[in-house]
Amino acid sequence: MVNGTATAATITIADDETYGAFLTPDLSLAAGDYVHLKCEEFGGPAVAGFVRYGYEVETTGSTQAVFFGNGTGALNSYPVKFGGVLNQIAQWVRDIDGGPGDCINVLPIAGTVTGYRVRITRGLPVGFLTGRFTIYKSTDDGATFVAQNGSGGTTDTRLTLTTAAIYSQASASFSLSVARGDLLYMRWDADDADGAQWGCSVGVTFISSVADQWPYCGEPLPISGNSAQYNAIFAPNSFAWSGSDTGRVQSEGGYSDFSLAKFILYRHTAPGAGDTSTFETYLNGAPQTLAVTLSDSDQIAEDLIHAVPVVFGDTFGIKLTQTGTPSSSKVSWGFIQDTSTAPSGGGEIPGDLPILGEIGPYMVHHWPREIP
Repeated sequence: MVNGTATAATITIADDETYGAFLTPDLSLAAGDYVHLKCEEFGGPAVAGFVRYGYEVETTGSTQAVFFGNGTGALNSYPVKFGGVLNQIAQWVRDIDGGPGDCINVLPIAGTVTGYRVRITRGLPVGFLTGRFTIYKSTDDGATFVAQNGSGGTTDTRLTLTTAAIYSQASASFSLSVARGDLLYMRWDADDADGAQWGCSVGVTFISSVADQWPYCGEPLPISGNSAQYNAIFAPNSFAWSGSDTGRVQSEGGYSDFSLAKFILYRHTAPGAGDTSTFETYLNGAPQTLAVTLSDSDQIAEDLIHAVPVVFGDTFGIKLTQTGTPSSSKVSWGFIQDTSTAPSGGGEIPGDLPILGEIGPYMVHHWPREIP
């Protein structure tokens, strides 16, 4: 669905089939287009449980990337909300302490954030929406976050909405340089927090420092205890860590090949003296050498050596193993997705993007995304 209109890009899965795909036609998209994935079920299909689906977005250049996020969650239920910048399909959140912990992205590759576009998607407002978006950046492992608002030599990333109506759009363009290991989040400050629930989709543009290599910034998740825990690498929501390497804790490759490389992980709180947290990628149920370990006072760890190739039908995720009595914490992760060997010759954003989606019976399901 593009701007509310059905396109010729359709998939039908019927009878004993469990898989479907379309390779043509391509959908030509322009800045400001609004895209849904719509699922309709007919007859009496078996309960799906969950469905994995993936798509590929190809841009005009081999270093340009787009990221889609914040398609759900209300902006204005509190005067302050937080969102990720370069993670896919996360929602706006508000930590109980008013902090951004649920939304921090750790950057696995250097590059430049060049702007973003927002679209107000839903709401029953008492009045109109007024407030501002600002990107915050940390270069010291989260000890300090600096508002990128034009003060003190910072880049001005602010976007102000003034009496914005439902379905309206606004955009900001700038040049915000980021390095590997930098931390980012987006903050929304409302001037008229009247209790209305406003949905907002966001699209972000990013220029990578390396052709055909793109960042994937995983959503922060809480961890605790020292038993083995698993989670998917790509997910639209934080499903939390599961105790087995099955189902929701896996992502699935498809469409075009890519590789995961240069794993970086940020633990919001260090494990503690004598304690460790090890995160290793899993591919088709087997541990891979692409892994990181944080010990004692570590908050950031990285693996710059190993890579995991992912092809159609592969399932992959992350396994957490801890020793001692490590502190509870949230974790954010980043991978470089290398699409240089993808069949279409590069430019895919970010190659194949596997996304876990939940689809139940007898329903119409939409994932709205804003094209920046």
